[in-house]
Amino acid sequence: MSPLSWLITGCSSGFGEALALELVKRGDRIIATARNVDSLEHLRGNNVHTIALDLNNSQEDIDKCIHAAQEAFGGIDVLVNNASYLTGGHLEQVRDIHFMEVYKTNLIGTVNVTRAIMPHFRARNAAMVVFMGSMSGWVGNIGATSYCASEFALEGVFEGFQQEAALFGIKSIIIEPVYFRTNIFHPSRLRIDTDPLEAYEEINKQMAAFASAIHGTQPGDPGKAAARIADVVHGEDL
Repeated sequence: MSPLSWLITGCSSGFGEALALELVKRGDRIIATARNVDSLEHLRGNNVHTIALDLNNSQEDIDKCIHAAQEAFGGIDVLVNNASYLTGGHLEQVRDIHFMEVYKTNLIGTVNVTRAIMPHFRARNAAMVVFMGSMSGWVGNIGATSYCASEFALEGVFEGFQQEAALFGIKSIIIEPVYFRTNIFHPSRLRIDTDPLEAYEEINKQMAAFASAIHGTQPGDPGKAAARIADVVHGEDL
């Protein structure tokens, strides 16, 4: 089986990091990205090239990053849209600006990266795009309205894109994990974008306690998930 070249967004931790480490073991080539490229220092190696990529940047900036990524190993076979973040807050509390911020990263940023790589993939007439979604893309959760909305929207984007990409021999899948031991519930990563309202004080305390208790104890193993994702993609004969 020939090695594949992967571009993965959001590799500083979680599924992105786990997938990069798994692919290194398999002899694949990885372009690992993160907003802060220094956070990828532990991944750097002969088969791993690191690039700073902020999904909130303009389409022009993202286009330049994707071009640099293609130059690293002479092309890309697989794009993994992994970067996203969880933001908490009830609908009544969350302001428009916070809704737009989570959409900018979780949806628009992902769309912009995919758009940037499509000319390259169309020219190859064979490639794969992997979208990392969430259980929150098919069931809403209390206190995470804006995050769930962004994940539902990503599901819709995927379903339309999958049909469009197939016209050019490009395959695509979406992964929707439930509870895995990533840093999504780590206090430093969890954003609460709300205006304080006393009516929600008690439920907010309960949610904070839940996030604290579940962090690091989730049943899912990111390493095993990464291995399964790699198996699926390698089985597609790209």
